Amino acid sequence: MKGGVLTKSFDQKKIKDVAGEIDRLVEERGDHYIAFLSGLLRFETASGQKTRAGQDKFQEAIKNCLEYLRVESERLSMAFRNYDNLAAVAELKTKQKSQRSVGVAAHIDVVPAGKGWRYPPFGGTVAEGCIWGRGAQDDKGPVASVYSALDALKSLGLRQVSDIRFLIGTLEETDDWPDVDLLRDKRETPDVTIVPDGIFPVINAEKGMAMLELSGTWPEEKPSAEKPRFISLTSGQRHNMVPDTAVLTLLAESSQKSAIARRLTDTAVTLKEIIPDSDFSMTHKEDSKNSGKTIFELSFLGKSAHGAFPEKGHNAALDALAFIDMLEYGPEGLRVFAGGLSRRCGLLDGSGFGIGCHHDYMGNTTINLGVLTLTPKSGNALVNVRYPSGVESANVRAAFEKAAAEDSNALDGLKVKSRIHGRIHEALFISPDNHPEFLHSLQIAYETVTGRPATLNSIRGTTYAKAFPAAVAFGPLDEKAGDIEMAHEVDERIRIDRYLENIKIYALALALLAYNHQHY
Repeated sequence: MKGGVLTKSFDQKKIKDVAGEIDRLVEERGDHYIAFLSGLLRFETASGQKTRAGQDKFQEAIKNCLEYLRVESERLSMAFRNYDNLAAVAELKTKQKSQRSVGVAAHIDVVPAGKGWRYPPFGGTVAEGCIWGRGAQDDKGPVASVYSALDALKSLGLRQVSDIRFLIGTLEETDDWPDVDLLRDKRETPDVTIVPDGIFPVINAEKGMAMLELSGTWPEEKPSAEKPRFISLTSGQRHNMVPDTAVLTLLAESSQKSAIARRLTDTAVTLKEIIPDSDFSMTHKEDSKNSGKTIFELSFLGKSAHGAFPEKGHNAALDALAFIDMLEYGPEGLRVFAGGLSRRCGLLDGSGFGIGCHHDYMGNTTINLGVLTLTPKSGNALVNVRYPSGVESANVRAAFEKAAAEDSNALDGLKVKSRIHGRIHEALFISPDNHPEFLHSLQIAYETVTGRPATLNSIRGTTYAKAFPAAVAFGPLDEKAGDIEMAHEVDERIRIDRYLENIKIYALALALLAYNHQHY
């Protein structure tokens, strides 16, 4: 890298000396660093809220969270630039004019918490050797790790030769990245950027990602005394989360309550035979607004997971669609629309849409039906697609348009449309031939701190690395050390020993990238 210098300016002994001092400082200050992350996790910064009240609550939490980081930045003598609570930059500048900048890009928004947590999702609880809370892995844990790394670095007595620019986003978990666009408009883009939002060692390739929306309309069903009326099916909160619940609501004549309850129970038994992991419960009550009517509410329980790993979860929406297909209740148009979703999205490798692809380095295409809403006359589905090199967004768009056309042609009166929803992220590859010093410095930092080999890898996820030139994901999880991916899952947490080791890795990486070690 031009203007820097890094690993060429010092030998292995000096690297180990610096690493040793970092280790000592982190161990001494560990309680402070743990408390800092615990406090950060208490801000309920769940983005993508659909109601006005939810949006207001999110904005207030973001404002307070950024103020928390501003105070820490000033303690570390970092300039802090808040851009309308949409994005912020904390910068540690050199005393002399710097020829380049080393960046870190992370985010403070999180996905919704969901239910069933062992400890409060926004409590920052320290227990059982872990720090618990939504964002502990994705991405508040890394934010706290980097701040803590900078705290340790400032005590080393090294001469800083490159500006360190910490970019903080607030909408990474949403469909679009206006926070990133704003940072680029403000010319905050660093020359090289670490993105602590993946796995170790070094991620120089990421799958492409697109979110597709399939929407359909159809004629409403004529009422029937023998069959219940379809009211709604709702499932999922975010396209990049595997839905862990789905709720199907039906309205029936009270005189048919017992017969319909048996039919529903028998169908659930059949579903269990076909999908052993399916979990079903049912309640019914008299409709207070319609005399002689009974409301049936059927709940399907799955397991949440990151949308990049649909096979690690259990999609409750797919169970509900299979249930509807077996029941044959509801308008014919609804059943065709639901059947198409079930058939295509149930094949998690994308082959149901004809976009299945394997790449030796990046892996397979994956599909996640993340959000589903069905009513008596319409339906809407958000599908998260992650694709390796060999597939382009144009292929994905065409495949969904073809699926929409097939369903529309299957039944008179059924109209299905497809569109891209939000930002498209094409697959990313950062060549080690083009950025040898940058990647090698990260590898040295990882190997020196952990003693494990620092290979280059790819991930399914999409990170801010796609938004900046010469950017790679680097941590915070380490599968080689037995870490379990829990981002977007219930009971998200990070082990304390992992958190402290991450601080050491990031501190050494920034030391290699932004400091002159001959002055240590």
